Amino acid sequence: MRFLIILLFSTMIYSQNIVPHQWKSRVIVISGTAENSDKVEKQFKDFQTKKEALLERKLVIYKCFKSTCTYYDWISEPKEIQLKTKSENFEIKLYGLDGGDKFLSEKPITSKQIFDLIDSMPMRQSEIRTKNKKDENMHRTFKRD
Repeated sequence: MRFLIILLFSTMIYSQNIVPHQWKSRVIVISGTAENSDKVEKQFKDFQTKKEALLERKLVIYKCFKSTCTYYDWISEPKEIQLKTKSENFEIKLYGLDGGDKFLSEKPITSKQIFDLIDSMPMRQSEIRTKNKKDENMHRTFKRD
């Protein structure tokens, strides 16, 4: 029960920072303590090397240690944000474009797992179809010339 309360409390704190992203970006929060900072860094670095895939999926990342988060949008310089609470354990959490919780893991996962999960979501499927139609139209336009 204690674990559930901590998890819900930490989720509420992060959720407050997610609101400005609603309908603009999907959000990944990677959080941890000094004891598991290696997991947080390794998890972050896996995503950091895939900038194009992050931008295509409208993904931003908050990397959080203790009560400090660094925000990455892959366009501007990273920004630090102070929280009123500390991270208790390692976790990676995904919020959708609608701001809703989509995924939570207390173990590191691959960026491919997150990308596959996002790509299977209805809104992402719609984005892919729209992009494919634009690509087809552009291809037809160039073919005529």
